[in-house]
Amino acid sequence: MKQAYPRDGETEGDPGRRRSPRTLRASPPRERAGPVSGGTHEHGFSLDGIAVDPSLPEEDRLYAAIRDGLSAGRLMPGQGVGVRPLAEAFGIGPGAAREAARRLAAEGAVLLTDSRIEVPPLSLDCFEELMQARLLLEPACAVRAMPYVDRGLLGRVHDYDAVARRAAISGDAEIGMMANHRFHFEIYRAAPSHVLVPLVERIWMRFGPFMRAVYGMAGTPEPPLQHAAIIAAIKRRDPEALKAAVAEDIRSGLSVFDSAMSARR
Repeated sequence: MKQAYPRDGETEGDPGRRRSPRTLRASPPRERAGPVSGGTHEHGFSLDGIAVDPSLPEEDRLYAAIRDGLSAGRLMPGQGVGVRPLAEAFGIGPGAAREAARRLAAEGAVLLTDSRIEVPPLSLDCFEELMQARLLLEPACAVRAMPYVDRGLLGRVHDYDAVARRAAISGDAEIGMMANHRFHFEIYRAAPSHVLVPLVERIWMRFGPFMRAVYGMAGTPEPPLQHAAIIAAIKRRDPEALKAAVAEDIRSGLSVFDSAMSARR
């Protein structure tokens, strides 16, 4: 039985020889039961259970659902769906679905043909760049958000951390990644942001599917040890400790990646 999940808001080679991009694909995650906020299961491409603000325009609702599905590892490299079936499953017009898909494609999050979107494979070199970008941006996002974190928000962050820990123990990588995503963005989105947080959201759209595939090879994630340090630094209002804890949390993902690559050799 799956755990209940809290709702939102509460080469080396010869010199001069060009390396071909190394890519990673993986099998789709298992289907999940739960409330449907719009979704389809073509080739594992599912948005089931992803909650979005119903007051948003149709295009924005679908964009937000796919963004969060990618970021939280619900969608993985190679998974895809037709634009029209996606619109029908989500209960919106095909024009709005196509515009949402175009926005995601412009940001490099999906591949788009006339009638289909697909989660692209990600080269290992690109993954390394994404992790470097996370190390540069996310500590700053956390520090910027720190003054806005009140007791209620900190309680939700605690809840997401608890879910991530239980998921690590039970071996549920999908729930673990979703909880980890919500843990981080509950903090980052606390502060108004027109630049930093949108940049980090775009990074996670590329990072999430790849990391979910990595967990498929390396096994379930370890308990998020740095989450406690992040929470403690916020409580103390200690920006330097917070930056260090967020950076160390990101580096722990690199260690999982290294383990997965070692297992493939």
